[in-house]
Amino acid sequence: MEWQSLGEIGWQHWVGNLCYLLLALSYAVSNIYWLRGLAVVALAIESVYFFFGSDRPLWVGIGWNVVFIGTNAIQLGLLVRERLRVRFDEQERLLHRGLFSELSPVDFSRLLKAGEWHDVGEGTVLAQENRPVADVSVLIAGAAKVEVDGKLVALLQPGALIGEMSFLTRSDASADVTTATPSRLFSIAKPKLEALFQNNAAIQTAIHRLMGQDLVRKLLSASH
Repeated sequence: MEWQSLGEIGWQHWVGNLCYLLLALSYAVSNIYWLRGLAVVALAIESVYFFFGSDRPLWVGIGWNVVFIGTNAIQLGLLVRERLRVRFDEQERLLHRGLFSELSPVDFSRLLKAGEWHDVGEGTVLAQENRPVADVSVLIAGAAKVEVDGKLVALLQPGALIGEMSFLTRSDASADVTTATPSRLFSIAKPKLEALFQNNAAIQTAIHRLMGQDLVRKLLSASH
């Protein structure tokens, strides 16, 4: 079989290949805005191909593309509207830029709605060895002591997680954790965190990565 040279390929074929390339690219990206935006552009180009690329316009394909374009455009509009409604205060912005920078503002807003802020005094018990832990918390400000059998094993600083191992292993706390200074915490009840994980893969990935990084820091601290 003889292959056509590139110069002999009509513009319709270039348009057709371009639309399918953009569709393939839309499936490859993880950002939902890019996915829907690329899908709209690809389907619009495909409609041009269906109209001009054959002897007769392929109205069935064009009609369904109009439906798909409309659906993606509406969803994209809803996403943009939701993003524009997101507002963070200064502390929330700092937390987003620091520990949760990989989350989109919308996903971070969902995380914030699931949790609560707590200001606690020195000596507040955050976890007790061999007892259930209700929440997974992030130490925002202050410090906390980690003790096993009454022996100090670590001093937690801002950014540290509390209750994450109990959450991951579904077991009781492995140590006592008590605030060493007045502290501020952001806490999420375990059932709410599990629900977030089930409904949002981005939040699950971000939290698991944060837990892994925190565990490495704690192991390095305990080894010194």
